[in-house]
Amino acid sequence: MTARRFSAGQTFTFDGIKFRVVEGVKRQKFTGKTGDLRVDWWSEELRRWVPIRMQTVGFLVDFFFENEDFLYPPHLGFKGGEKVMKYLRHAVRHGFEKAEAGLRAEREMKDQPGLFDGDAFNEDDAA
Repeated sequence: MTARRFSAGQTFTFDGIKFRVVEGVKRQKFTGKTGDLRVDWWSEELRRWVPIRMQTVGFLVDFFFENEDFLYPPHLGFKGGEKVMKYLRHAVRHGFEKAEAGLRAEREMKDQPGLFDGDAFNEDDAA
């Protein structure tokens, strides 16, 4: 079994948005396995924690993929949305912190002309 990277009680803040990991309620039907986790974000407007639904995740992935495809069209030789997929695969395989560190490093390297023309993600994350 793969060790879990998340546990109830963890909190994160990104761009001023607060997130927390809490115990969920799902139980695996066939094995009875418990340990479900849920992630919430703080809504200033509602003044309460709100569970993040898969619909929200799907919307964000769809939005970023479409935006990158529009700005960097694959038919013109750019990576487009595949860049987003590469980032997501890296996050799933190695953790979001490492994926974000790779993206930051790539941005920093791009600021130094002539030193970089690729991706900061591992090639094994391409598939």
